[in-house]
Amino acid sequence: GGRLSSYLLRISSKIFYKRDKITNKGFVVEHITDSIDLSAVDTWVTLEATKLGIPAPTVNATLESRFLSVMKDERVEASNVLRAPEGSDTPSVMRDQISDDTGNAIYCACICLVAECFAIFQAASDMESWDVNIAECVRLWNSPGSFLESKLMEKINYSLVDDNTNYEEQHKDGDHEELKDNEVMETKNLMTVPGMAAELQDLHMAWRRIVALCFASAIPCPTLSSSLTYHDSYRTRKLPTSLIRAQRDFFDASGYSRYEEEGWFSTCWTNEHTKERKKKEKLAVDMAEEEGVEVQSPPKKKRKRKSTAPEKAPAQHALEAFEDDEAMI
Repeated sequence: GGRLSSYLLRISSKIFYKRDKITNKGFVVEHITDSIDLSAVDTWVTLEATKLGIPAPTVNATLESRFLSVMKDERVEASNVLRAPEGSDTPSVMRDQISDDTGNAIYCACICLVAECFAIFQAASDMESWDVNIAECVRLWNSPGSFLESKLMEKINYSLVDDNTNYEEQHKDGDHEELKDNEVMETKNLMTVPGMAAELQDLHMAWRRIVALCFASAIPCPTLSSSLTYHDSYRTRKLPTSLIRAQRDFFDASGYSRYEEEGWFSTCWTNEHTKERKKKEKLAVDMAEEEGVEVQSPPKKKRKRKSTAPEKAPAQHALEAFEDDEAMI
């Protein structure tokens, strides 16, 4: 009945508590092999995201987890070589907090997963001129009998509509009426919709604690960590990708753009780069002269010589100006 209520969670809880009647030992899920067959359908979303240039790290993480699951023999062999932390190396935690934090982390990851899928769907819609109503699609996907049916999808449906301020009040008695005659909120990403953004802001620290705990305990959490990286990358104004552009320019002088400056730039990162550039410029001039084209060399910039005199303090500047005024009088 909470925010994580969904068809997949309901069936998962039943799966986890189903005891094994074949061996009469443990639960059924513990006896199922942890390797899943792959089909072409499994790669559709990732391929479309790549084709459209839309980031989908959470979607990709789910696919990569399946790739790793197939490598059963390699994983068994690696488990004997790459040891996990034990005993005092693992962090101590409180069970109640872990339970609450895990639920909140899964909820945040689900928001990001849906946001990635919506971004892919919206990009495809724009390319193909489908002119789809995302909120209406969500309502249909959340119909009874759909494996996507969940409390989250219901909340997303209402969050995408402008008049959604009284969502909790409208649904405290379990009223799930269809949205009608409301304008759909325009947004570039589901995470920035006010309702979703507020929940991510309230729950993100629990999300971070769970991911940090998984890392420290050597527990793989591909979707939780990938979705958190997606969230943090999307909200970051300045990413470190400028280093990649600098490396490319270093390697092949491909150039780069700069903040608040027009044009295309390239840097001579080393003396060898400077020499190579001069050779290319001389070669271009020689070829132009052979063809009878007049080439004008760019004017050389004059470098300002730095004064060796010590910098004057502001008070000294003011005193000298006052003395100059007196001399004029």
